[in-house]
Amino acid sequence: MAKLARSKGLKMFSVTNGTRIRDAAMAERVIIDGPDEISISLNSPVAAEHDRTRGINGSFERTTNAIRLLVNARERLGC
Repeated sequence: MAKLARSKGLKMFSVTNGTRIRDAAMAERVIIDGPDEISISLNSPVAAEHDRTRGINGSFERTTNAIRLLVNARERLGC
């Protein structure tokens, strides 16, 4: 949907927990075809607290990994 919106000149914004952005290819796809802005929810800078509030062990690592993947993709693509 974001790609279509971009083709029509519309701006897109997304809020996500980031857990579906699992590898470099997905991160690049999000940067190229995804929304213009992304907000990734992080409940706490402390992994155990983030996991506790999300109710999922390991969610902090998945979320922070998505942030790293997106930043790296943006740098590789020169965005």
